[in-house]
Amino acid sequence: MSPPFIFEPLTDLIQEGLMTCTDVENGFSTNRGHRIFNGAEVDPNSWPWIVNMFFQTENQMEQGGASISGGTIVHSNWVLTAAHCCEDKARVFGRFGQHNMNGGDDGEFTLSSENFIIHPGRTENVRNNDFCLVKFDNSITEAGDDNCAGNCVGIACLPSAPVPSGQACWAAGWGVTELNNLSSNLLSVGLSPLPLDYCLDKSHYFASQIASDNFCAGLPDFDGDGETDPGKDTCQGDSGGPLICAVNGKVVLTGVTSWGAECAFAGRPGVYGDVFFVRTWITSIINSN
Repeated sequence: MSPPFIFEPLTDLIQEGLMTCTDVENGFSTNRGHRIFNGAEVDPNSWPWIVNMFFQTENQMEQGGASISGGTIVHSNWVLTAAHCCEDKARVFGRFGQHNMNGGDDGEFTLSSENFIIHPGRTENVRNNDFCLVKFDNSITEAGDDNCAGNCVGIACLPSAPVPSGQACWAAGWGVTELNNLSSNLLSVGLSPLPLDYCLDKSHYFASQIASDNFCAGLPDFDGDGETDPGKDTCQGDSGGPLICAVNGKVVLTGVTSWGAECAFAGRPGVYGDVFFVRTWITSIINSN
């Protein structure tokens, strides 16, 4: 049995007044400016670091169609998403400043990229190192200044410490809802990062399924039935999107939505890529490119 653990109360809407970061604060050498199940609709521009990503294979570039994932702005020209979103893809369109999936939001703009860098430790058919950096040639923050006076885009802070287990954090996306349809509007949900021992004790996962760069996040076992509680989660379409925690008044990108078994089921919390685990890789790639 896992030892008793204290979890902060959860809310579905992100804490107000959190500060974003600059390129320099995230450790970069240049500075150009400062899946959701049973979630709550967010206020427009309250998640300015999130990106709606439309990935295309070469075939889709010719015939149409795309797969949808989330992403997070971590630098003026770079977005962090999940490797499984980038694999076998040739191009991505990133929609910035978007609230409604159908478009038309004030200040919303689109940039495209064919420059993906998947984590070198990624292993095919294994759920490890699920990270991909996407470089946009045009500055995201400068485009934000032009389109929305900078109000619709912001840079999330990279973590300087391990995952804060038990803290109240938030995930967001346009993924599948309880109605099994993609959400038209951006939704967020409150989730707790779970200690590994707690996750294994309270879930149906095996230790071999949780890679060293993964962590679980979901609803703790509040009802005491021996399993993490059901009802709130990320889901299909939210992959690659952010799990945000408030640290010292700042928006800290703690996790990247990676995988899960079903959505919002008891004993099946979501599994996230640990951004702190790959921070050195992120900064080295961006600083050298």
